[in-house]
Amino acid sequence: MQNEWNEQIYVAIGSSAGGLEALQHLVASLPESSGFIYIIAQHHSLAQKSVLASILGRKSTIPALTINTTTLLKPDILYILPPHLQLVSHYGKLKIMPIKEPIVPPLPLIDDLFYTLTQIKQVKCIAILLSGTGHDGTAGMVQVKENNGITLAQSPEEAHFDSMLKSAIDTGVVDYILPIYEITQKLIQLSSSLRDGSYIMEETAFERIRKIVQQHKQIDFYKYKDDTIQRRIQKRMIHLKFDTLEEYATYLGANQQEVSNLEKEVLIGVTSFFRDSEAFEALKLKLHEKIVTLPQMSEFRIWCVACSTGEEAYSLAIIVIEICEELQKNIQLKIFASDIDDRALSRARVGEYSKVALKQVNPQIIKKYFIHTHTDNYQIIKELRSKIVFTHHNFLQDPPFINIDLVSCRNVLIYLLSSSQHEVFHFFHYALKKNALLFLGSSESTLASIDHFITLDQYFSIYEKEGKSTLPRLPKRLFQQDSKMPPFVGDKHMVPIDPTQIENYLHDEIFNYFAPSCIVVDQNYDIVYKKGVIPYLHFSDGIVNLNLLKNLNTDLQYEATLLLNHVVVSNIAQSSKFIEIGSGNTGKFVRMIAQPLNLPATSKMIFLYFQDFSVQELRLNGTIHPLWGRSYFIYTLITAGRSTRGSAKSLR
Repeated sequence: MQNEWNEQIYVAIGSSAGGLEALQHLVASLPESSGFIYIIAQHHSLAQKSVLASILGRKSTIPALTINTTTLLKPDILYILPPHLQLVSHYGKLKIMPIKEPIVPPLPLIDDLFYTLTQIKQVKCIAILLSGTGHDGTAGMVQVKENNGITLAQSPEEAHFDSMLKSAIDTGVVDYILPIYEITQKLIQLSSSLRDGSYIMEETAFERIRKIVQQHKQIDFYKYKDDTIQRRIQKRMIHLKFDTLEEYATYLGANQQEVSNLEKEVLIGVTSFFRDSEAFEALKLKLHEKIVTLPQMSEFRIWCVACSTGEEAYSLAIIVIEICEELQKNIQLKIFASDIDDRALSRARVGEYSKVALKQVNPQIIKKYFIHTHTDNYQIIKELRSKIVFTHHNFLQDPPFINIDLVSCRNVLIYLLSSSQHEVFHFFHYALKKNALLFLGSSESTLASIDHFITLDQYFSIYEKEGKSTLPRLPKRLFQQDSKMPPFVGDKHMVPIDPTQIENYLHDEIFNYFAPSCIVVDQNYDIVYKKGVIPYLHFSDGIVNLNLLKNLNTDLQYEATLLLNHVVVSNIAQSSKFIEIGSGNTGKFVRMIAQPLNLPATSKMIFLYFQDFSVQELRLNGTIHPLWGRSYFIYTLITAGRSTRGSAKSLR
């Protein structure tokens, strides 16, 4: 029959290894008069004649035919796309053409089929993915969703091979994940609802729960594996005596406290001092090799990701200090310990632990780095505590920190989708210095998505940043402009200032983590403080003029003038556009970031930082992208600064 609605509805079905059995079950219960045009792309060898139409025809409720170049596609027929043919969009119409050689198998490409159908005018696509290996179909599913199509996937638990399914599901674009029988039932339902215009995308109770948490807590549960979240939800349901997910979702939507309880349940941190002691010993050997080559007074930075209540951060600090004492090295250790659980961070900042928490710690370490308190607990000594900043930071969405010598992220990634893991490794790669270290948990030693790193110790999950010329791509969201930061309130009257006060203020405020090279200017844009090497400043011979604009690289002077004027007028953080310095692969793109620097009862000044990237570092999908997010520096700087002030209070 001809469909009775305006759009043609194509049902595109992709399968690979193990897909034949799934296809046989699927076609055996298809609706006989849905009005859908069915096309199957089953991976097949070019060397063999396709007999799939014959096999499926014996099971199918509707006729099964192999497509040829003269086929006119009609509703309620099951069409098999052979490996030597392809469907293409020609001026918005569907054409069947031979595949031009050479084409690398597998064929026919499921991605190509899904993509082509989204390009045809007055066509709606329902994409179905069945058993298979690899990741063919994932990109096509994304395209279908972007063009208002509907996506279904066979339940991975039911499939003979699940990697193709999981690849698509991990993107978050699959509308329905169902066993084969329920897929056919869904098609029957869609046939009716699409015909009468009543179709509305159903939102499951699980989806509602994820959205509620994301809305109230800004935690993206879509980046976590479903079974991880479901186990935590199930625990809350048992505690509250709910029988169905629907009941719990309704309760969650009406109770803000339960949102916090679920967040706490999901983010529960399992940590201890020197967790997996043998892994820490292996890390100590690798750190020893790195630190022994450092000059005296070098800076050594560690980012402890998902630090929870602080045990791991303090453990890392202790082993580095121990190495330095053994080598008689005097280095400046700085540890940035981050988490999204503010309750855990509060405990970490205090640094007080029970005897049970220290049960496995060497007594000599306890004696050296802890103080016995009147509550019969043990508290980290201030000298060690001062080397660590605990701050709220979501490593799944906030910009990564930079110039790091060691990233430690242990037993967290196993709970994330593989696509999220892949993105996180790119963040870590960007955060680390060349040949710096990455330390993962023992259960994460076989993560498939860890690329751009060299394995130093597979058993204990220690890796080194690979110095490739081709850098991993960073997510596009880091290349978006951010809204302006809240205004900074400062003293309107200018009074003399002691430059040493600036040094103390910068040290207290965490700028050392982000701006090893920076300058501070007064209201006349005269330089009152400079730190580090700034290649864009050039002082002339003779009487020295300290005005920034007189000594700045000529390519930057105009933008610097605009930037500083904007900061003075707006009293909020501002950034310039990227300015190209030099040309070709040796060129750099430089951006200036400035914000008011308000010291108590003193002058109002401006802090200025130069952010530069090579051509290779700014390359995204083969082009230079001009809009690197201001949040990369300023947002993290401000939040970390606030955390530093909180940390300072805990040290008093």
